[in-house]
Amino acid sequence: MEKLENSAVNLASPVLELDVAIAGRRETLKVIGLDLFRAAALQPALVGDFGAATLKLLQPDAIYLSSSASQELNLHRGDVLSVMVGSTGKTLHVLGVL
Repeated sequence: MEKLENSAVNLASPVLELDVAIAGRRETLKVIGLDLFRAAALQPALVGDFGAATLKLLQPDAIYLSSSASQELNLHRGDVLSVMVGSTGKTLHVLGVL
């Protein structure tokens, strides 16, 4: 087996992936969280696509939905999504649909 030299990682973007309970529903929603600053360093176009909403992404109650999640949950930009965090309800504001 060949040893790779100089294979250090200089920049990485951590991603959290979890299933979140949706208030009043049996199914869960897969939520993917990322470090916006690290992601921007790796893929500047990603942040550019969000435009004016970029700063809103830093709010703890902000979420973007995939088009399939938006359709399934019948939610659109400006709507709220109620999820359960443990036994506590949390309201997330839909910033847009990807």
